[in-house]
Amino acid sequence: MTAGELLMQYVFLHNYGIEAADFEPLMRIFDNNIIFEFEDPRIGVFEGIESVRRVFRLQPPSDAIVLGEILDTGDKATAEYADDSNPEQRLGIISVDISAAKITRIFIGK
Repeated sequence: MTAGELLMQYVFLHNYGIEAADFEPLMRIFDNNIIFEFEDPRIGVFEGIESVRRVFRLQPPSDAIVLGEILDTGDKATAEYADDSNPEQRLGIISVDISAAKITRIFIGK
């Protein structure tokens, strides 16, 4: 699976998690040593699957998202994203790094 495919899977499972109130399927595409980083220092960086799982359980996202065009280099992919309710207004970028068909790092920024 390429990084672009895993990025699309991330968005699908993110949106599913919001709808079903179940983010455990999303956790399965993350490496155990995942680094989940937000550009916004108020949100910060979460390291390790248990840390990421805890954040999604205690402060789950509430807005479904859509991706723009994906730039995929095989082991890294980046795309702009928007709120599903307003797909024309760019919110920022999502970038993933992968290894062994798992996301090892995800970065969400402006």
